[in-house]
Amino acid sequence: MVVNGETPEDIMLCCTYSVDDISDEEFFDAITDLEAYCQRAAAQHIEDTQENMFIEFCANDATKTEMQKLIDDTDHEAHIVAAIMRVLEKNTYKMVNVTTIIDGKELTFKTEASSLNRDPITTYSDYSIAAADRAAFRELYGRHNDYRPKDIVKITYGKAVIYEKGAEANP
Repeated sequence: MVVNGETPEDIMLCCTYSVDDISDEEFFDAITDLEAYCQRAAAQHIEDTQENMFIEFCANDATKTEMQKLIDDTDHEAHIVAAIMRVLEKNTYKMVNVTTIIDGKELTFKTEASSLNRDPITTYSDYSIAAADRAAFRELYGRHNDYRPKDIVKITYGKAVIYEKGAEANP
């Protein structure tokens, strides 16, 4: 949610209620005194579902709290992913050059821009790296390694720098 620019205020709690299998008597009550019927139905619904409603309220509050913590933690990778996605979504790049530093080893390689224009959850796969560069990537970093957003120090298109680590605040 943070990667997509959402805030805790965007999180809404929705309690649903539907009228199923209403009896003829309940239907008549609803027609003759809708407000009284609604109050009785609401009271019954709350009584029947109050435990689940309480759990939903608590989960909603916890989600908002954790989301705010994540927003406040500017070192979290979600902010890097969001910054990378913002610069890539503005253009129709097919391939970009990515410079990574992993364990003090630096490598620049071509990769599909579309692979960076999404939330990787944990890592970006080396399968989106151009074949010739993928061999160099695997030789330097290991065959079964992928790269994390925090490993990316620069993304360029041609000679233009479109992302640089540390400049996330104003991509």
